Amino acid sequence: MSGASSLSLLALLAVLVPITGGLLVFTAGRWNHRAAGLAVVGVVSLGSFAIVIVMTIAMAWQASHGLQAESVLFTLVPPIDIALRVDAMGALFAATIAALVPLALAHAVGYLPDDARQWKFHGFVLVSLGCMTGVALSANLVTLLLFYELFSLLAWPLIVHERTPEAFRAGVKYLVYILSGGGMVFAGVALVYWLADSAQFMPGGLLSHSMLDELPRGGLIAACCLLLAGFGVKAALMPLHGWVPDAHPAAPAPFSAVLSGVMVAVGVFA
Repeated sequence: MSGASSLSLLALLAVLVPITGGLLVFTAGRWNHRAAGLAVVGVVSLGSFAIVIVMTIAMAWQASHGLQAESVLFTLVPPIDIALRVDAMGALFAATIAALVPLALAHAVGYLPDDARQWKFHGFVLVSLGCMTGVALSANLVTLLLFYELFSLLAWPLIVHERTPEAFRAGVKYLVYILSGGGMVFAGVALVYWLADSAQFMPGGLLSHSMLDELPRGGLIAACCLLLAGFGVKAALMPLHGWVPDAHPAAPAPFSAVLSGVMVAVGVFA
């Protein structure tokens, strides 16, 4: 297997391992031994971290040899692909996410020891880890949008995990903000694709200097504003941060840490 193929495989595993592990953990409530379920959570989260670290080291080696790896997961609508690509910034951010989430899961073991719904909590966090890694390793705006919206929606059951009236009110407010932000991002991505005829991440940006001179200035400003506003909601940039004061106290402490330390940072990264 070539170096590029190995890196593509690692990127794919970095996304699929936590998602698959999370789906497996959803069934842990029917297992006979709680220790077995926690072992799966630990193995999946730490295994994901190990995969990302190996991927980061491999990416550094590839970059030193002038190589780049990209893997197409599937074609959404020709010619738009859902694809992963490892670059320096994405690998570093994926490593940060993979390092922080296992700490939150370890905290949850003691924080939710007798919670009958703890396996749903662990499962949703692991699937969210896979989706956040997908954002970090996205090869184009469409892939980034897909993984971002998936983990944004997965955050809702974690925010309302305790099922109190306050939690559900915070969850409704969160959905209003996040879906509105997602709608603006979708419109911005569609406008960028219409302007550039591509959503692929390129060195120097999606639009070359010659294209910037030819394209309508109003469309460029509109695309920029839509993306800034949409990702600004998700990154909790003032004054678009109205969901944060309600969501953080409502969510269990381990996920509140993920919400502020990782999820909001993903919006900044995007």
